[in-house]
Amino acid sequence: MRVAIDAMGGDKAPEEIILGAIKALDDRHCEKVFLVGDEVSIRRVIKESGREIDERVLIINTPDVIGMGEHPVKALREKPRATIPLIVNLVAKGEADVAISAGNTGAFVAASIFILKTLEGVKRPGIAVPFPADNRVRICTIIDAGANIDAKPVHLIQYAVIGSLYAETVLGVEKPRVGLINVGEESTKGPERIRAAYRFLRHHQPVNFIGNVEGHSLFGDTCEVATCDGFVGNVVLKTAEGMGEGMLRWFRKAFEKQSDGSALEIKKKVMSELSRLGSYAEYGGAPLLGVNGIVIICHGRSNANAITNAVKVASRLHSLKVNERIKDKLAALPLGWWRPSRWMDFIRRGQEDEED
Repeated sequence: MRVAIDAMGGDKAPEEIILGAIKALDDRHCEKVFLVGDEVSIRRVIKESGREIDERVLIINTPDVIGMGEHPVKALREKPRATIPLIVNLVAKGEADVAISAGNTGAFVAASIFILKTLEGVKRPGIAVPFPADNRVRICTIIDAGANIDAKPVHLIQYAVIGSLYAETVLGVEKPRVGLINVGEESTKGPERIRAAYRFLRHHQPVNFIGNVEGHSLFGDTCEVATCDGFVGNVVLKTAEGMGEGMLRWFRKAFEKQSDGSALEIKKKVMSELSRLGSYAEYGGAPLLGVNGIVIICHGRSNANAITNAVKVASRLHSLKVNERIKDKLAALPLGWWRPSRWMDFIRRGQEDEED
C-alpha cells in the first residue's frame, strides 16, 4: 500500500507526522510513503531521527500549506499546490492508495470530494469517528462527524448502510446494531428528515436498525453505529472530547487528594488505562467514507502514534476493499426514485403507525 501524507498538517507537524509515517513503514503497515511539504524541514526531521531516506520514502516539495483558520474552498482555489490537494491528487492519479492529513479538515474533505469525486451511488460522503463504548467491540462509530451539516433523509440512510458495512468489515462486528441519533426514542420525535429516514430504515431494514438513540446511549451497550448529520456529529465529537479530558483532570485531582503510598501505583495504572481508552491517538484517524479513494482525517493534535495508527486503519480499508463493498451495497438499495414528496409520504405513514 502506498500512502500520501501531509507532512505539514497539524499542531505537531512536521516532526510527529514524519516520525509516525516512518514507524508505519517499519511496522509494515505500508510499502511506500509520500511525504508532502517543505523538503528542507522533512529532510531535517528524518536526519535528526537518525534515519536514512531510502527508496520507500518519496519527498514532494511544496511551500504551500492550508492553515487551520483558512476558508476551505477559497484556500484550495488560491493554493492548488498546497499539501492537501497534492496528497489527494496523488490518490486520484493512482500513484498513492491513501491520503492522510491532520490539517484543515474542511479543506481535506472539500479536496477529496472535488478531486476524487464520490463513489457511484453515494450522495454525500461522511466522516466515521470511533468512540469508546461498552458494546461488543468497545467502539461505537458515529457517522457523519462533520462532512455534511445539512443532511437529507437519503444521506442519513446511506450513512447507516455505509457505517454498518464499515463496522462489519473493518471492525469485525457481526450484524452491527445501527441507531439514528435523535432527541428521543419515539419514531415521532425529531425533525422531518430524521423521521423520514427512520421510517425508511424500519420499513426496508437494509441494516440491523434498532431505532432512535439518544446521546447518553452512545457510550453504553446500545449500538455499534450511530447515524446523524455532520452538525450533530461534530457537536457530539467535540463535547465528548472535552468531557473526557475534563473527567481525566477531575479524577487526577481526586486521586491526589486521597493519595496514600499503598494505593499510588494502582491509581497510576487506572489513570493510564483511562487515558488510553479516551485517546484519539489509539484509534488513528477517521475515514471519509463515500469518496472514490481512501482518505483518513486525523486529529489536529495528532502525534506519531496517531499517524501510525491512521496508516494501520487505512491498510485495513485498502486490503478489505471497503469502497467496492460500499458501491455494491448501495446499488441494492431502493433509493433511485428518491424525491422529497416520497419522504413526506414515509413520514405520514410513520405517524399513522404510531397512532394505531
